[in-house]
Amino acid sequence: MSNDTQEPVLLPQGIADLEGRTGFFVAGEGLIEAIGLADGSLLWQAAAFVRPLIAFGHRLAAQAASVPKRPNALRIVLLDVTRDGEPVLASDPVLLPEWVDCLSSDPEIFQCRAHLETQALILAWKAQGRYFGGAPPPRQVVQQAARGASGLVRMDLATGRIEAMAAPPLLSWATLRETDTPPASPGVIWHTEPWQIGDRLASLEMKEESLGQSLQLAWSPDSPGATPEQVELARGTGMAPALSPDGKYVLVEPDETEPGPRGLQRPWWIFDARTGRRIATVGHEEGAREPCIVGPRLFYLVREPARPSPGTTVRTVLRARDLNSGELLWERPLGSPGTTKTPELPRGAGRPGT
Repeated sequence: MSNDTQEPVLLPQGIADLEGRTGFFVAGEGLIEAIGLADGSLLWQAAAFVRPLIAFGHRLAAQAASVPKRPNALRIVLLDVTRDGEPVLASDPVLLPEWVDCLSSDPEIFQCRAHLETQALILAWKAQGRYFGGAPPPRQVVQQAARGASGLVRMDLATGRIEAMAAPPLLSWATLRETDTPPASPGVIWHTEPWQIGDRLASLEMKEESLGQSLQLAWSPDSPGATPEQVELARGTGMAPALSPDGKYVLVEPDETEPGPRGLQRPWWIFDARTGRRIATVGHEEGAREPCIVGPRLFYLVREPARPSPGTTVRTVLRARDLNSGELLWERPLGSPGTTKTPELPRGAGRPGT
């Protein structure tokens, strides 16, 4: 992207401001929480919003439901973060295909990602149909459930006006998925779909070699005919890789233990996906998901209890660790009690300001 654009700073179930001081998280159905990233303090809560999209200046862009009982309709709302999330501008309704459920929190059903351009917010979305029935459905039902769609819309930040845009052939979403495509090089026993990192595509490969299995990070060539670059990240037989949602970091849980802040434990080796360089080691927690790095901290989600018994209340806990020491800095459950307000969305145009 050019210097005139801004991408969101991704966090687990949320985003951060550019300074890395405040995080905005999905904290329950229709609830966003603003949390101080230094100490985990709750700053404010705002109801009636589906997910935060991007923070810029003193504004937070968030997705809100648009039409009652129409899960395929949404609005983009600008909130004033200096006034506890007070709405200042709502976009025109965005109507997606009738089968799309843009209120779903399941990324396999709906995903959206926003970036900022001069006086405009661009929202990229993709949706996938799903069949949730019991008995095997008719063929036409399966075909309808397997459909997918994607697109782009532009929101004018002065008026809230929405315009559809021509979508690129492929929208890049950083996900760590194994692919059925035959490997390009010999000895590869497992490899992933590529994801965008800068101006290149990256992917992971597991190779069987004479000294054991090797996990390698590969990048597509910068020019046609050039040889792809590769670097070995780890070696072993029980390695478990993970990818940060922004695609910038690869986290590998190796098949070994090593000393950590709480004694012997399985580590998490953290690599920069742009260079392949190992930048940190922290202790890995069972069930940790959506690992994100903002500044000197690693953020991730865990479910408590990790193995709930029937009837047990399960909560989602956000944890922050120091990248240098691996120490736990703070933790807090998302959706904790607080002062929640249901705002009245502005009807007319507003001035978003900064």
